[in-house]
Amino acid sequence: MTYRPKFQYALQYNLNLEREVAPGAILSAGYFGARGNHLPRGVESNPFEPTLGHRYNPNLPSPLAQDLTDAQSFYNSFQLSISQHHAHSVSWQAFYDLSHSIDDASNNIDADAVNEPATTQDPFNRKGSRGRSGFDIRHNFAANVVYELPYGRNRYLGGWQISAIVSIHSNVPFTPMLAFDNADVQSLFASDRPNLIGNPYTGVCPNGSRVGTASCWFNPRAFSVPPPDQFGTAGRNSLRGPAFRECDLSLQKSFQLTGGTQIAFGADAYDLLNHPNFEVPSNTQNALSLGGNGDAIFRYGAGDLADNVGQIFTTVSNSREIQLVARFTF
Repeated sequence: MTYRPKFQYALQYNLNLEREVAPGAILSAGYFGARGNHLPRGVESNPFEPTLGHRYNPNLPSPLAQDLTDAQSFYNSFQLSISQHHAHSVSWQAFYDLSHSIDDASNNIDADAVNEPATTQDPFNRKGSRGRSGFDIRHNFAANVVYELPYGRNRYLGGWQISAIVSIHSNVPFTPMLAFDNADVQSLFASDRPNLIGNPYTGVCPNGSRVGTASCWFNPRAFSVPPPDQFGTAGRNSLRGPAFRECDLSLQKSFQLTGGTQIAFGADAYDLLNHPNFEVPSNTQNALSLGGNGDAIFRYGAGDLADNVGQIFTTVSNSREIQLVARFTF
């Protein structure tokens, strides 16, 4: 709880320009920005202070989680889209978004945290945990097309429609963690991070796999254990996860019936290319849910690597799926 919570508010501002660049083709470009103030972040309300040898308030039952309302967020986005409808039996749209979102905390509920801890590493250093938002996606592209085959006057060849959707976006971030309380905060939730001493995207992992694969997404040797009773220098959400790519295809045949009714048969293929889209690495276990709180690098202060560090075992989408569809319209 917060004894004197501040009122949360957000400022939003945008500018959009739109122009017809060809008959039926609309080009739109715009900027969208937002800033959030007095947002909640989770902290240990009464941390242990090693130099004092006790918690700040030794008489207060602890550990004790608290929500402070002093966090901030910043979002900036450039958006570009172009579309054309019913030109030579084809309708299509394409969208691109270049954006960046940073904040001091993306959530304050431990059960909702997956790629980062729900609490601030240092309760007294809010900006020390400022980094990419847990939902930050830098590049996002989507396009769709619908093609009506030009055989409309033929009873059997007419009524065919092909449509496709392509979705591509860059990674979401995740946080390098420690599996133990190195700073001796004695919090209810672990939020310690290691020191960054190298480039985590080069080299070979201890298991012999090349960096950038599901069995070795980043190099854990790029990190080290901070000195005892100190916080790590690695940033929150400083590691980037895998990108996302998917293509869906649909084929449909419609038959006109009497009385304005219509029946359609078709087939839909999801993830047509059967491309695996991996989740971010996470070998931590959330205390209140099935999710984790980032990827733990070290298990103990001696520098032993945590189990399955840097490895990915799950995906964010299903493998190829094909379904048959029948639809009656009246």
